[in-house]
Amino acid sequence: MFGLRPADQILRRRAADLVDRLHVARHLRPGGLYVDIGSGTGHNSVRMARAAVGLRARFVCVEPVSRPTPRVLRYMRKRTDGGMQFVRALGDRLPLRDGQVDGVSIFFVLHHIPYEIQQRVLDEVRRVLRPGGCLFLWEDTPEDEREFLVNETWDRRLNFEAKSEPHFYRSGDHWAALLTGQGFDQVERAYYEDNSKRRGEGLVRHTGFVMRYGNAGG
Repeated sequence: MFGLRPADQILRRRAADLVDRLHVARHLRPGGLYVDIGSGTGHNSVRMARAAVGLRARFVCVEPVSRPTPRVLRYMRKRTDGGMQFVRALGDRLPLRDGQVDGVSIFFVLHHIPYEIQQRVLDEVRRVLRPGGCLFLWEDTPEDEREFLVNETWDRRLNFEAKSEPHFYRSGDHWAALLTGQGFDQVERAYYEDNSKRRGEGLVRHTGFVMRYGNAGG
């Protein structure tokens, strides 16, 4: 389905909204290296690349399953001069050196993996980030048990998931506290919500962060 034009348009608009809400462009460095974990069909990575126009930045899209859509591939060939590549890999085993990366983006990925593996991914992010590098994170962030169930129903419908598919959410404040406790400083925080009106389910909360890692001065 993702090769079809209407789906591409929806994914492109969503990626633009996510990247722009976090003001990602103001945190990108000239010549920087950026990694998108769980890049899926590549739309978020392309929007990041567009935000970095003129900076000669490089982007590595890490994804174990999905493939880029034809539209994404055309963009890569025409506009990035080889500055974007797709790599089949897992987020907790990145094929990158220590302190090599200027930024890592993870958009709506972590709540699909168990908490202990989330931590392994974050450990890997800290390994590859240079001092002063940024984590760009978007997550579903229910605040209580009822919202958890609403969010889970929404997630399964949106992603065509089986009812047995587990989810591993954290609230926005939980994410902020977790990351701050692991050496990150909050630079930006964004928020939006969807109203799941079907069956009167209620609100689905989403929170985004730009978190700077360590001390840029070393």
